[in-house]
Formats: sequence, C-alpha cells, structure tokens
Amino acid sequence: MPSAGDIANGTVTLVLTSTSNGLCDAVTDTIILTISPLPIVDFTPQGGQFNINQVIDFMNQSQNATTYFWDFGNNGDTSILSNPSYSYGANGLFIVTLIATNAAGCVDTITYIFEIIDDEITINPPVLPTAFTPNSDGFNDILFVRGGPFESFNLRVYNEWGNEIFIALDQNEGWDGTYKGNEQPAGTYMYLFEGTTIEGTKYSIASDFSLIR
Repeated sequence: MPSAGDIANGTVTLVLTSTSNGLCDAVTDTIILTISPLPIVDFTPQGGQFNINQVIDFMNQSQNATTYFWDFGNNGDTSILSNPSYSYGANGLFIVTLIATNAAGCVDTITYIFEIIDDEITINPPVLPTAFTPNSDGFNDILFVRGGPFESFNLRVYNEWGNEIFIALDQNEGWDGTYKGNEQPAGTYMYLFEGTTIEGTKYSIASDFSLIR
C-alpha cells in the first residue's frame, strides 16, 4: 500500500502479484502513478475601485498551475497570459475571474469585483493672488495657492528684509499674515512656490504681493 510519504513526494508505486496459479509461475506487474498537487489560484489586486481607462496590472499569485485563463467580465474580453494588464472604458461593476489549471487538468477558480468610476480630474497651473487682506472679514483672509492638484508642494513667504516667515508643504495650508503669532504689517512681501502637478508638470514661481490691512 502507498504511504502518505509516497503521496507527498508526488509518486505512488503499485505492485500487483498474482499467486495461487497452480502450476503457473507467479506474475508481478508494477504501475507508477504520478500525483499532481492541486492548483491554488489567487491574484492581485483583489478587487477595488479604479478610474475609467486606468490600466490595472494583474499579478498572478497562483500555485501548482501551468495554464491560466482570465475573464475580465467585459464584452467577452479574456487573456491566457500569466500577468495581463487591462483597462475599462466605462464605469460600473465588473467581475474578474481567473481559472488556473495544473498539468493533470485539475482546475481552481477565483473571482473579484472591480468598481470602475468616472473620476476625471482637471489639472490647472498654480495661481497666487497679487494681494490679500487678513482682516478676519471672511473674504481673502488667507494667502492660498490655487490650481493643481499637486503631487509635491512648497510655498515660502519672505518679508521685505528677505527673512522667511512662512512655509507650507500642503496645498490646504495658507498664510494668515502672522509670524510666530504676531500680525505682520501691511506692505510688500515675496513668495517662492515650487511644485509638481499630479501629471508631472513642474513649476517654480517667484513674485511679490501686497498685504493690505
């Protein structure tokens, strides 16, 4: 009888011996069986939310398989590549299925749901005001950089003597006209902005502006 160790090693040897044949000699035959491990299928990303026309790179995480069949759940589009890429041209929910097959023809299947959204982003160059009025009237009280969105962001403000009095590393941060808690006087100041938009356009802008009280 085959042992558990034989099966784990992938081969089983069966020996059949015919006895009690009267005057005939005993007959022995040997059969070697190859045990193929079952495929275990998986892939990444395991579903999630993506934008229209965003390329999704599928990474096959399957084990003990030799061939693959992908169904992207969209107009019959399929692939037999190990690690295909795919994009969707419309929003909606799509079921992606991967079928993995081993050398013996055994299969395993897994599916994940992908949500495709229409999230087109408008990208604008940076815009800064030529003046602002930090007088707490709720209008133009903060010096912000508009435009973007930005992947990297660096805004620095200098007074008339060239001293740095404000720095922001986030587009949501703006200067309120103070330095170390003290209101700065009306006058001319300078800013230096350096940033990169999310699509890779770099900007470096230096100019002066007025603080009006």
